[in-house]
Amino acid sequence: MSLIDDLIEKLPESLREMVRAHITAVLMMEFEESQQWLMQVLSSGWNNAYQALNDKLSPAERIVEQERLNQMIADYNKENKCRADMSREFFLALITLGMQKLEGEIIGS
Repeated sequence: MSLIDDLIEKLPESLREMVRAHITAVLMMEFEESQQWLMQVLSSGWNNAYQALNDKLSPAERIVEQERLNQMIADYNKENKCRADMSREFFLALITLGMQKLEGEIIGS
């Protein structure tokens, strides 16, 4: 296993595929270009820095990256839907308990 592979394996799993897709573009940059790119990242220019790397990908690599992004978005959507469903169920349970208590107080009086 190469040094780069070792370093990638130490990253959070959610970042590994993105780094694998773009590491060659970063490593192939001239020094000045890499410094400008790093400054863009450090100044919160994430979208532009990411786009600059994508511009260096081959068409086949872009397709793979887009598929990765599509899957990531689908996973986030599932996660958000689960959270929304859980929140809805939680609030429904709270409202039901509140209504039962109120009903008990009104009818039980």
